[in-house]
Amino acid sequence: MVLVFAFASADLWAKGTSRIKDEFSTAYPPAIWYEGFESAYNAPDLSRVKGYVVVMKGGLPAQRAAFYISWGDYDYRGVTIDGDKVSTRRDSVYAFLNKGDVLAITDTDSLGRTLYMKLMTPEVYIPENRASLKHHSRVTLEACFKLPKDVFKADDPAKAMELLGEWFKPFKSYEEAKSFAAQMTNDKAQMTK
Repeated sequence: MVLVFAFASADLWAKGTSRIKDEFSTAYPPAIWYEGFESAYNAPDLSRVKGYVVVMKGGLPAQRAAFYISWGDYDYRGVTIDGDKVSTRRDSVYAFLNKGDVLAITDTDSLGRTLYMKLMTPEVYIPENRASLKHHSRVTLEACFKLPKDVFKADDPAKAMELLGEWFKPFKSYEEAKSFAAQMTNDKAQMTK
């Protein structure tokens, strides 16, 4: 009987009827695809973005677009988040995002118990340690958020979104996200006084 439920649960997730998947798509809506989300050669059309996030925990690695003679493709650096563990590939990291950075959601997906979000800064991102470089672009990452097994098996959308929100707080507009991020900065400044 348990085996039948496990197959049924996996089958529902694969067919897209999971409550977590539905809530994820609503809270973190993907943008309408545009070539500017893939290549820095074209400016991104932010009117196609349907959702933004504010980074709630700093230190996430991000990459700029490739630059040779001119701008090339964005490198959506894969960042796996599993509980409090963050991992990425071994090569050098262009930038580490700060708590309060605002990112546009360019795409989303899910597979098994992992939720995927492609994220891009809406504006050119200049890390402090790279300010002297001549060429800067927006930075990107693909957050690969692993749900705990018990949350996934229970298909508990409230708990799943609560856990995801500890890393990325969702907003429907850039203005709302920037306002929240500014308030975070003000609160932090007040605490240090």
